[in-house]
Amino acid sequence: MTLGCGSWGGNVTSDNVSPIHLMDVKRVAFETKPVNSIAAAGPKPETKPLQHGVTRERIAALVDQFLSSKAAAEPTPLPPPPEPAAPASPVKTVIHELRPQSLTENGISREPVDFVSESDVRKAVENGEKIFVNAKTIITPAARDLGEEKEVFARL
Repeated sequence: MTLGCGSWGGNVTSDNVSPIHLMDVKRVAFETKPVNSIAAAGPKPETKPLQHGVTRERIAALVDQFLSSKAAAEPTPLPPPPEPAAPASPVKTVIHELRPQSLTENGISREPVDFVSESDVRKAVENGEKIFVNAKTIITPAARDLGEEKEVFARL
C-alpha cells in the first residue's frame, strides 16, 4: 500500500504532491495498528422536534402588506436632464503645415539596428542616446538586461 506518487508509487512525477501529502509513508503503509475492540456507543441525546413560530398564512399576510404599501406609493419623479454645456471656444491656433517626422532626429538615425551587444548599450547610456530596435533585431541577453534596466531601447 503506497500513496501512488513519487518513488514509492513507481513514478517520478511529483507536481501533484502538495504539503498536505507530505507525511510518513512508511508509517501509513506498514505500521497500521489492528482494531482491538469497537467502542461502546453511549446513549444518544434526546432531540426535540423544531417548532415553527411563523405559519404560512402569517408570511403571506406580511408579503401582501409589503406589496400593497409599495403599490400605493407614488414613484418619485425624475429630475430634469441637465442643460448641455456650451461648446468650448474654437481652436486657438491653426496649423498651416503638417510635416512628417524626420528620419534623423538630433543626428541620430531612426533606422533599427540588426544586432545589439552589451558594449553598444553601454555606449548609448554614456551618450544619452536611444537604440532603435524592431522584431528582427538580435539582442544579446546581457545587452537586453542592461538596456531594459536603463530604458535605452526604442521599438519601431
